Amino acid sequence: MCGILGISWSKEPGLQCMEDMQAMLSSIEHRGPDDQGIWCDTDYPIAIGHRRLSIIDLSSAGAQPMMSSSGRYVIAFNGEIYNHLDLRRDLERTIPQNQSKWRGHSDTETLLQYIEEFGLNAALNASVGMFGIALWDVKEKKLHLARDRIGEKPLYYGFANNRFVFTSELKAVKRIRGFSPSLNKSAISKYFRLNYIPAPETVYTEFQKVQPGQILTFDHDSLEQRCEPSKTAYWSLSSAAKNGRDNPFTGTYDDSVDQLEYLLSRAVSGQSYADVPVGAFLSGGVDSSLVAAMMRKSGNSEILTFSIGMPDARYDESHYAKQVATHLGTRHHSYDISEQDALDLIPTIAKTWDEPFADSSQIPTFLVSKLTRQKVKVALSGDGGDEFFWGYSHYGKLNKIWRWRELNRINPTRFGPLQSKTGNQNQLLRSIKNKIDILSGAWSNATPTDLAEYWADKYKNRHTPLIDERDSRITPNREYTPSATPGAFAFWDASHYLPDDILVKVDRASMANSLETRAPLLDHRVIEFSFGLPDKFKATSSESKIILKSVLERHIPRHLIDRPKMGFSIPLDEWLRTSLRPWCEDLLHSEKRGSELLDNSIIRNLWTEHCSRNANHADKIWAILMFIEFTT
Repeated sequence: MCGILGISWSKEPGLQCMEDMQAMLSSIEHRGPDDQGIWCDTDYPIAIGHRRLSIIDLSSAGAQPMMSSSGRYVIAFNGEIYNHLDLRRDLERTIPQNQSKWRGHSDTETLLQYIEEFGLNAALNASVGMFGIALWDVKEKKLHLARDRIGEKPLYYGFANNRFVFTSELKAVKRIRGFSPSLNKSAISKYFRLNYIPAPETVYTEFQKVQPGQILTFDHDSLEQRCEPSKTAYWSLSSAAKNGRDNPFTGTYDDSVDQLEYLLSRAVSGQSYADVPVGAFLSGGVDSSLVAAMMRKSGNSEILTFSIGMPDARYDESHYAKQVATHLGTRHHSYDISEQDALDLIPTIAKTWDEPFADSSQIPTFLVSKLTRQKVKVALSGDGGDEFFWGYSHYGKLNKIWRWRELNRINPTRFGPLQSKTGNQNQLLRSIKNKIDILSGAWSNATPTDLAEYWADKYKNRHTPLIDERDSRITPNREYTPSATPGAFAFWDASHYLPDDILVKVDRASMANSLETRAPLLDHRVIEFSFGLPDKFKATSSESKIILKSVLERHIPRHLIDRPKMGFSIPLDEWLRTSLRPWCEDLLHSEKRGSELLDNSIIRNLWTEHCSRNANHADKIWAILMFIEFTT
């Protein structure tokens, strides 16, 4: 795991470019504190930089930017190729002389040699991993930028003062002399709806995100004249989902459990390989417990696991994590978060995320990363289980809403028939009635995908605090439309919420602490398998993640993990009213940069209602606070 960046210097002297490169690299030192390197093309004004977090091949043979054996390609690589030893053996079998070319045993060198022999597209299709890649073709004078299939690793590109720039983190572009990026109001409007900025937009109008599974190729015109690059998708979530639909799993349920355990075991084994200590996050939930169980199955002699406890019992799973750790025999480390931890972290947390970002679980994620980095350099996580095996609780609720809509053609004026004979309403009906002003537009939606989009776009933050509210609707992935309602909601989350919220949160929190995180459940072979499973193997109306639990039961007693999902949350609503209140009021009433975009009357109403306990506006207020802190 590292940080990469590059810049073209047009007609400027090379020395000035080098000064900018050094300043930019220093801004992302946390991504790679072990080493740094800069490479410049002597025939073309482009420079490529790299910050190194040494994980595999700790010697200078793994240093970057790295040039291929023929001298044609130069690569700056952020991430890991988990099957690089298999790729290396393939190269040696196919082209025996490769055995004499190796300078070390890094995955970067393996990938680079594979590109040299078979091309970038073939190399990425053959690779199992997570990455952001910059590849310079010295011969053709072309730059290729590529991102992993799911979007675990970030990669941005754009222009600063007419100079092309790419980088792992946007904070680097603010170190370019004379460049002041402009705020993207369309992206900010989306942020206040979703609490994150969806790809490909960024907070700055001058920059975009490389999309997951995509290769961008920049030639002379696109580098010098700001023309659009050519774009190639070497893998897509839509194609994987379509293939799963067209080629469904045909075995028994027991067969599917066997196959999933094999795939997970292989993924965890591959991601446990490193030349430094490797541990695992352990919340005590299904996904992280499954990863830890697969680590134990792979024969690791000593497994280090990490969790944090919450100050509010409603959000605290640490005792469950300890029970799972005891059963598996891991060396477990736990830390109880206090309000003071949040107070100490908050003044800097907005800057850590590069863009406005308001998923408040960023706080415990940062703190567990900090704890973990004290013992290991790599940690495995359980991210991806909810999206690909249907684990979120709202899937069931939305499915009921959709079924009622289909069966009864419900509209906001027809809640009477939904009452029981006793005149009472169950909890779900009361919840719907309480939110009728929010959900009223859902009844006209034509497909489950429309309802999923409506829920994500309007349920969280329907009234945004922007004075000039641009069109904030996110463009959903329409290349594939699931017919089953839970599948539609999960596919929406996998396309948007997972890469642009969850994976951004984990990458920034971990890399701010110079910790590499790996997610075995996001192995693309596991994802492709999940799309071919019958819906009933994933969830029913009363149970989620059925098949994951079946695999886990083979290693951990059911009673240790059979409980309602709690999530990775903090008591933000109460903290805002109490210990964080002075900080909140200082920001909300300030004249700080960016506040000119906000409607103070809406903010005042939100804050008053929240403090008086007439409503819980914690998510909305947190989004406003993170935006003001970011723009200050």
